[in-house]
Amino acid sequence: MRQKALVEVLPQYPIAARKDQARGRVVAEVEFDVKGLVTGVEIVESSHPAFIQSTTRALRCWRFAPVVTLNREVSGGRGKLTFYFSFQTGRGRVDASKPLASAS
Repeated sequence: MRQKALVEVLPQYPIAARKDQARGRVVAEVEFDVKGLVTGVEIVESSHPAFIQSTTRALRCWRFAPVVTLNREVSGGRGKLTFYFSFQTGRGRVDASKPLASAS
């Protein structure tokens, strides 16, 4: 799914999660149309409720390249994306590639 992305926006670490110094991940299923615009976001898994709104808001800003079939038909697509949230040295952080190591 990430390889089809033309524009990626990472979620902001939510202020509501700072007091808990929350860490975890969000898995979202994203649907986009033939123009590459996001038409649907479903949160499949979230380790903290505060991560949901931030992730949904960011994913609405993503843009994707359309899917081209073997018959050269152009369509939208659907797939899953995972974001990892961590809290390190007094700041929240979000990464889209892999879990961040725990730090105090």
